[in-house]
Amino acid sequence: WRIASRLRSDRMANGSLDLDMPETKVFVDAEGYADRLEKIEHDESHQLIEEFMLAANEAVARVTRQHKLPSLYRVHDEPDPEKLDELRQLLATFHIETGDLSERDEIVRLLRTLENHPQGYTLRTQLLRSLKKACYRASPDGHYGLAKKDYTHFTSPIRRYSDLVVHRVFDHYLAKHAGHRTAAGSRPALTLPQMESIGEHLSLTEINSTEAERESVKIKLLEFFERELTREPKTRFDAVITDVRSTGLFVELS
Repeated sequence: WRIASRLRSDRMANGSLDLDMPETKVFVDAEGYADRLEKIEHDESHQLIEEFMLAANEAVARVTRQHKLPSLYRVHDEPDPEKLDELRQLLATFHIETGDLSERDEIVRLLRTLENHPQGYTLRTQLLRSLKKACYRASPDGHYGLAKKDYTHFTSPIRRYSDLVVHRVFDHYLAKHAGHRTAAGSRPALTLPQMESIGEHLSLTEINSTEAERESVKIKLLEFFERELTREPKTRFDAVITDVRSTGLFVELS
């Protein structure tokens, strides 16, 4: 943790954005029905693993870029100024004054402000929507959110097809440049057009899987509160009203 905390401190000082949002973990009973909800925070144990994961991803991306190996990169483009201006106007309605949000320092300052704001979760969500989606690309175009020139998905540990593709590229590099023999060493690395095609495909399937995951959590949340209606005595929840509309209220449980 001593090393990881130094890596994290240096990364944040370099302008990396802390865009992590708390996640809702749904616990189910023996029959599979939603029985308990917990907010999962990114504590020191998460941060420790994350910092070494980021360092590994960055190191491998730097190698594949410097050796001009056809590979996949995790790319996050800079946001559109128009979207940031719309966000600035929205924030003003919550009495949050910001400068030019196209300046990274202003985004960092805004994130600090939202940490303790009553509507912080909702406004952080709006900030995320104002930024572009990260995607997979065959060109090393950098990662805006992490403020890194080199970034890919190499380790997580391996749970994505993109990780596996990059591992195959790295195996080829080891066999060719470092004298190691691997299963992939005898095979040529994928071509650049193949990488471009894979990047487009994986960016699409990532969106599909993310939407499916959100839907499954939403279904379980509805199931949980449907069961809460029949429970006696009723459960009291601490909550914040995050938005008021003509159709009703948006409520976030603390």
